[in-house]
This record gives sequence, C-alpha cells and structure tokens, in this order.
Amino acid sequence: MAQKKTSQEHEIKTPEELTDEEKISTRDALKAEAEQTDIKPSNPDSPHFKRVLESVGGEPETPKYIETYHWVKFHQRSSPNDEVRVKLTVNGECLLIERGAKVPLPKRFLECADHTTHPEYSQEPGETRKIVTEVCTFPYELLGDTTKEEYERFKAEGTRATKEALVRDGTMTQQEAGI
Repeated sequence: MAQKKTSQEHEIKTPEELTDEEKISTRDALKAEAEQTDIKPSNPDSPHFKRVLESVGGEPETPKYIETYHWVKFHQRSSPNDEVRVKLTVNGECLLIERGAKVPLPKRFLECADHTTHPEYSQEPGETRKIVTEVCTFPYELLGDTTKEEYERFKAEGTRATKEALVRDGTMTQQEAGI
C-alpha cells in the first residue's frame, strides 16, 4: 500500500483545482502533522486555516491551540544602541510598541519577543573578541491576562493615532491613511 503524503509533498494547486480526494488527502496530512508536532497555527481564526478544514464540507474541527492575550510592559532602553520602540513581526503582522507603556498582546508576539536576542561580547587585551552571552533584546514585564477584544481595540486606536501622526508630519496623505 502506498505511503500517505505529507502536506509538503502535495502538488501546489488552488482550491478550485483540487479533486475531492486531493482535498481529503491534504486535510488529513495537515491534521496528522499538527498532531505529531508541537507546531500549532499562530492564528487559528485565519480564514485560510478554516478554508482547509472546511474544504470537504462539514464543520471545521476546533483547533487545540487557543490564543491567549496578556498585558505587558516593555522595559525602557538600557543603552543608547537599543531601539526606541519595540518592533515585533509574526507571520507578516508587524507591531510597533512603545516602551514603558502597558499594552495587551497575543501570546505569539510574546514568543517573538522572547526569541529576539543579541550577543554580548567580551574583549581582553591580547585575545580575540568572544561572545559571553545572549541578551534578550526586548525584555518585558508580564502584568496579567486580557481578552482578544481588548487587544483589537487597543491595536485599532494605536493604528489610528499613528496614521494621524503621519498625516500631520506630511509623510502620508489623508487618502493614503484612510482617515
């Protein structure tokens, strides 16, 4: 009997080009891989994720991963070389966060912040420079739990304020900003 294909081995086609058998095979491969690994969708509410699960009809299964949201405060800069604002990007979604302010964030962005590091070096006379340790680039303080609605409201207000500031500075027109 032929071995089942993984999701990466399937031929790339648009959903309309897939036969029902290919849709079922692809869906089963995705489910099997999700069960065998710790990799979970960063955004289970994504229409693309739901489309794959719904492609053969019926209700989509509830994903095992549930996004959590937390209030955090990023520490102030510890050196003049540190970035003024915290920049975090996950799956193409970029957030520019003010340091020292209490903000709600999804767990996926906290994972990103946890993994942003830079090397700290040591230099002794007569020896080559060597890395002493890895330092977290964007350390933060976890302040408590919040909801997805609070995060989305906070993000919308921040996006609007940023667009208004760009229009005031002349960097963006009102039409471009959609204000």
